[in-house]
Amino acid sequence: INKLNEKEAWSIIIFIFSIIIFFSIIGFNFTSPEHPDSVGGSSNYLLGKFGAYISFYLITKTIGIFAIVIPLILLAIAYAMFFKKNISEYLIKSSYIVFLAVFCATVFDKILEIFFINMHLRSLSGTIPIMINNAIYGSADHPGLLGPIGFWLLMPTIMIILISFLFEISLYDLLIRIIEK
Repeated sequence: INKLNEKEAWSIIIFIFSIIIFFSIIGFNFTSPEHPDSVGGSSNYLLGKFGAYISFYLITKTIGIFAIVIPLILLAIAYAMFFKKNISEYLIKSSYIVFLAVFCATVFDKILEIFFINMHLRSLSGTIPIMINNAIYGSADHPGLLGPIGFWLLMPTIMIILISFLFEISLYDLLIRIIEK
């Protein structure tokens, strides 16, 4: 097997894996996220028990509903590999998307915490954003590193910077154009 055929084969495997993850996530039961073992024999998930495990762990244990970026990133990488594009460019953009998803999930978690006390809903934001939220904003048990004001200044700023990196927008040029008008 030469290198080109091997790369094409891996891109097809990644593509199929991204489709499986995507269908697992959209098939997740958002109204009552329960561990797949507690569901019992009858599973309403699109990919059965396998899809239930994938979606449960990706949504509740990583970055919540923003885990939908994972199959999209894998799909972009599979595209780049199959059509022999520059993969490093796709990986850089993918890292921006992952970080943006993490910070969006963190803000989403804080909104869920403020407006919806129910912990079962907070599981939709994932464990990582809950930990970031508790570290920066704080919780009832301990004060955060930056507190509420620091949290609400830091999170949107980081998200704006990541969006500017992702779309290659100069914030300086944008600010100058706004000031000149």
